[in-house]
Amino acid sequence: MKRIPWLVCGFLWLAFDASAQLRTWSDRGFANLNGGSQTGSQDLSASWTFSRFGEEGRVDVQHGIDRSGGVFDVSGGARIWWNLGFGVGYSRVSGTTDATVQGSVPHPLFVRRPRSATVSVSELTRTEQAVHFQVVWLTPIVRQLDVAVSVGPSVVTLEQALVTNADASEVGPPFSQVNIATTTTEQTKRTAGLNLGVDVNYMVTRTWGAGLLLRYLRASIDLPFRADAVSLDMGGFHVAGGVRVRF
Repeated sequence: MKRIPWLVCGFLWLAFDASAQLRTWSDRGFANLNGGSQTGSQDLSASWTFSRFGEEGRVDVQHGIDRSGGVFDVSGGARIWWNLGFGVGYSRVSGTTDATVQGSVPHPLFVRRPRSATVSVSELTRTEQAVHFQVVWLTPIVRQLDVAVSVGPSVVTLEQALVTNADASEVGPPFSQVNIATTTTEQTKRTAGLNLGVDVNYMVTRTWGAGLLLRYLRASIDLPFRADAVSLDMGGFHVAGGVRVRF
């Protein structure tokens, strides 16, 4: 009877030790390859005035910045200590945005009788590229299933085309209409952001598996726009899945 407490303690120790081994990340490193989508949108407005025929005209530009698109994502890293690791990743999202330009142009013959014109501009290219530095905490749930939580800074590069100018031209008598020609400018700028992700992985073998990545990337940047600057958001919510490699 005196041995029973010791036997119980022994069984509990073995169970705790086995559970601790199961919950310990034992691989040296990892590599992930994902494909998926990003969501997010933003409206951007700008306006300016000009002088014509002794009166003031006005141009209003409305950009519908659509940040959604297909995501290509690749990352890799190594275990540093116990379940803690460090990783570096790269993601790319590309797409197009649209803009609407409205002009109010003074009349050459009549005072305070401006003509209105609207033109739509499509296929304004937009590309986001990001390098992610991540602190990773990976916890095995069962023998083939684990969850990795990551957080860290990102370096995000934005290539964005914007309508930066609009010029009105006369159609001719009776001067009731005008044409608007737009100028687009593509700008490239880099800034810092923050990434936070959860990666759920199922390993089919010790080396190969599949996983689902949920990540939120947040960054913002100021782009020069005529005499001012406009603030653009970057990133968004990533949902991606793909191949997992452990070594």
